[in-house]
Amino acid sequence: MNTFITFLGAAATPPPVEPTSNAFLIWGIVLIAVALVLFVIELLIPTAGIVAILSILSLIIGIAFLFNFNTLVGTIACLLTLFAIPFLIGFGIKIWPHTFIAKWVTLKNEKKAESKTEELLFSEVTHDLQPGMIGETITPLRPVGTCVFNKHRIECIAEAGIIDQNTKVEITLIDGMQIKVKPYT
Repeated sequence: MNTFITFLGAAATPPPVEPTSNAFLIWGIVLIAVALVLFVIELLIPTAGIVAILSILSLIIGIAFLFNFNTLVGTIACLLTLFAIPFLIGFGIKIWPHTFIAKWVTLKNEKKAESKTEELLFSEVTHDLQPGMIGETITPLRPVGTCVFNKHRIECIAEAGIIDQNTKVEITLIDGMQIKVKPYT
C-alpha cells in the first residue's frame, strides 16, 4: 500500500516549472514599439506599403513573443492591438493630408480661385452689357459660341438656330451668366 501511495504522490507533484525568460517580454514590447514607429514613418514617407508590411510583421512577432512569455499577457496585447488598430488608421487618415509629403503630392485648390476670378471678371463684363447691344460673333454659334461686345469676348447662346462667324448680333436676354443673342437686322 505504501508503494501505491508513493506512486500517487509522485504522480500528483507537478513537473518542475522552468523560469520564464523576461527576454520574451522585453523583445515583445520592443517589437510592438518598433511597429508603432514604422507606422508613423509610413504616414510621413510614401514607401508604397513596404514599411507598413514591416510594421505589421513587427507587430505580429511582438505579440507572438508576448504569448511566449505568458498567455495572459499575449491575449491582452492581442486585444489591445485589435482595439487600437482602427483608431490608429483613422488618426493616420486624418493627419496625412497635413504632412509635408501629402501637400507636395496632392493638387492645390487653384481651380476654385480661378473660377471665382472668372466669375468676378464675367460679372464686371456683364455689368456693362444691356439687352439691345450690338456685337459680333467670333465663332459660329451652334447654339453656343463666342461673341465680342465692347472689346470683351463673351460666351453667348443663339436664340434660335445657328449663327455664322463674323455676323452682327444683338443681345436679347441676359439671365445670370447666360447671354442670348439673335442676328442683328
